[in-house]
Amino acid sequence: MDPLIMHYFPTDEASEESQRERAVISPPLFYLHLWWARRPLAASRASIAALAIEAENPLTKHFTEEFKSHIKLVKGLPRPAYNYNPDKSWIAKHSKVQDSTLLDPFAGGGSIPFEAVRLGFGRVVAVEYNPVAYLILKATLEYPLKYGPKLVRDVERWARWLLQKVRGELKEYFPPHPQGRPTNYIWIRTYKCPNGLLVPSISNPLLSKDKQIMIKIEGYNKDGTPKLRIKPAISKEEIENARTIIRKELQCKSRVLSSKELAQQYRMEMDRWEKEGLYGHHPAILAAVKLENGKYVQPTQEMIEAYKKAEQYLQDHWDELIAEDLIPTESHRKGEADRVIRYGIDKYYKMFNARQLLVHATMVKYIRRAYEEMLREGYGEEYAKAVSTYLALGHGRLLDYNSAITSWHAKGLGVINHTFARHAYTFSNDFGEGDILPGNRANDLLSWVFFGNTGVVRALQRILDLLGGSSSRVEVVLGDAADPSTYTLDSMVDFVVADPPYYSNVQYAELSDFFYVWHKRSIGHLYPEAFMWEVTPKDSEIVVNKERGFDGEWFSERLMGAFRVFRELGSRRLALMYAHKSFDGLYSMFEALLASGWRPVSVWGVAAEQPKSQHIVGKAAARSMMIIGAVPQGGSGGMCLWDARVQAEVAEAVRDSIGEVLGLGLGIVDALMMGIGAAFKVAGQCWPRRRPDGRLVTARDVVYTASSIAGREVARILLEAEIDPVSTMYLLARSVYGEPSYDQVRQLGYAFSYNHDTFLELFAKPSRQKNGEKVYPLKALTELRVARPSSLVEALALAAQAVLRGDIAGSIELLDRHGYPLDSTMCRYIEVLMRESGGDEKRALQALYSSCIRGVGPRDRGQRKVVTLEEYMEPSEERGGGE
Repeated sequence: MDPLIMHYFPTDEASEESQRERAVISPPLFYLHLWWARRPLAASRASIAALAIEAENPLTKHFTEEFKSHIKLVKGLPRPAYNYNPDKSWIAKHSKVQDSTLLDPFAGGGSIPFEAVRLGFGRVVAVEYNPVAYLILKATLEYPLKYGPKLVRDVERWARWLLQKVRGELKEYFPPHPQGRPTNYIWIRTYKCPNGLLVPSISNPLLSKDKQIMIKIEGYNKDGTPKLRIKPAISKEEIENARTIIRKELQCKSRVLSSKELAQQYRMEMDRWEKEGLYGHHPAILAAVKLENGKYVQPTQEMIEAYKKAEQYLQDHWDELIAEDLIPTESHRKGEADRVIRYGIDKYYKMFNARQLLVHATMVKYIRRAYEEMLREGYGEEYAKAVSTYLALGHGRLLDYNSAITSWHAKGLGVINHTFARHAYTFSNDFGEGDILPGNRANDLLSWVFFGNTGVVRALQRILDLLGGSSSRVEVVLGDAADPSTYTLDSMVDFVVADPPYYSNVQYAELSDFFYVWHKRSIGHLYPEAFMWEVTPKDSEIVVNKERGFDGEWFSERLMGAFRVFRELGSRRLALMYAHKSFDGLYSMFEALLASGWRPVSVWGVAAEQPKSQHIVGKAAARSMMIIGAVPQGGSGGMCLWDARVQAEVAEAVRDSIGEVLGLGLGIVDALMMGIGAAFKVAGQCWPRRRPDGRLVTARDVVYTASSIAGREVARILLEAEIDPVSTMYLLARSVYGEPSYDQVRQLGYAFSYNHDTFLELFAKPSRQKNGEKVYPLKALTELRVARPSSLVEALALAAQAVLRGDIAGSIELLDRHGYPLDSTMCRYIEVLMRESGGDEKRALQALYSSCIRGVGPRDRGQRKVVTLEEYMEPSEERGGGE
């Protein structure tokens, strides 16, 4: 019999439930510790089950309905599906899971092995190269199954012990405010203008959007420090006037300081203070305090003095803290994920202010002591190690929300935006600091990370509930997925389900260093196999990282090596979950899959993220996930041709896939990705292939062919018409890439038979370096210089520029005069571009689109349904001044 995934996948139900996971409180394993890419449990469960279940073809509707019912992916569940355990007896009846081993070689945050355990696999192996992920997997899978409910009680007990010790030692540095207990402190970085004045870098004066509370400068104190006032925001004009940072530049009275000058000044201050032994200093001012009742107040003199006392303690005891190995002195080196080196933040302790450093050093000290106390009370070493691990993971959550490279998020009532809100070390004009002492509501930062609804203790309890007394044997392995020596002699596996690396998207090792250097100090002695390095190991990480010399060829070879190992381990079925917009990564994955002897038997799509709009307009990000089923290739029995018949099958598969994806309300990126996946499903049925003239077909050839078909089909569906190649190319370049590389423009040119160099000359700005690669930012319509339009996009550029001159009626006449009227095709083109635009261009397009809605122009616009302007009229909430 065939694997069910070959013939069926519950796309609608898996999509709906994956989106529900993102719309409400996420699954509990997501809250043990930050991990940068976690797959939805619903999609993971569906993928694993569909790979394992045996099915006869043709399938009956009764069987597929039974399948969905027993894996709990049915409509109408009161809570998201991950809250319900699948029916293991039904799954065992239709599969061999109880006697099988499932391997996840890139286990990361643990979604796939977690669901494999819940589905009843006899043995689940989770392999991970990254030591921080290794800890997360231990705490998510191994320890809950091994120790059960007792573990929750002891983690809660020792977490309370830890917090009591830390608070008792640091209480004097966190005084109350006369109006209530603080929960957050808001710091704003400062710079010196040429006239000597110290100016806070206020890029967003709002402290709370909902409460309309803002901060502004009102003069200077005698010591030259600025006076900051918290007040109601009366008008947009007042908010704008309070900004001192505009477009990343500081507005001094005499002249503007560029972002480069600001970075240089900050770096000099950091270097000077380090030489003077004033560790933990940042050129920043404590601007506001948020109380537990939600009120914003100015810091009292007592609060300012308490912080200075923490600075003084750090200065006086720095050598002792270093001798006790409580503070990370490792260097932070320039990498693909770095945005802070240029500001002088070149050591990990420099990512925190003085009081934050003191809090974290104290946490490390008492996590160590907690382990020693447990041993004195008679705990076994392994059990004490498990309990201590959860204390360290709670500290990891605290680190994420209590550093000097966080930012203050004014949306809603105002919160700290965590350190890794983006997949990079970023630098903002402000940062948040959490108070660690509980008030009446016990909603301080320490209480939240351990005892809140999304805290470590609650997460552990819910993990135990969901695992439901499973009897699966779990192995968490630290090692390289592509190295055969990672796997022991009894590591033969039946199934492999993986979320493979996404090319250059997430630099896991670089990002994990932030936590690694602290975890090494608190529990590193308990995990010598994971903390033998100064920082996280990177030499064998499967990633594209130009800073370390890892290019696309390195990535493909390493991934191919991993896929070969899976076959050598005896695996007979493989499922991959791919959820990123990188077409280079997608190409590399399929190339590695085919070259290592796997045959794709199915490609399915899951809407994995909450779409902002159900209308089919594209954004340069993937909201869907591709589920690829594969089995080992058999003998071809002859030559595999790439002839007209096969190419016609590829074209049909691509078009069908595009229609399905856009029908789900997903975007252009998703449609193109799925179209390429469908092409590989057809082409990969026999591999390698040759053309009739004997030339070998490469995976890149398949990508180009699929891209050509997919691009034209996407444009046809979105615009309900064929348009000229250059306008289609421009639309897709902006919607899919935004800043395409030369090779990506060349690929589009191939797809639409248009010279790529000519396209760059007409529509691109000068190239720039991005993540070690040369990219070409595309010009907005308002930046194009057009004498006489020869394409729809050029005519639209002239019309947009006329709108900005105040001539809306003339802009519509201009379109008519050049043969590109404001008809349904033009209106749809405008609609898609509006989602990619901003500033003057967006205002111009909004004005033209309002004419579409009012029915100005040809009659055929009245025959189609359009959306309102409300979502397009919202002002941008993008923070100014961040790097």
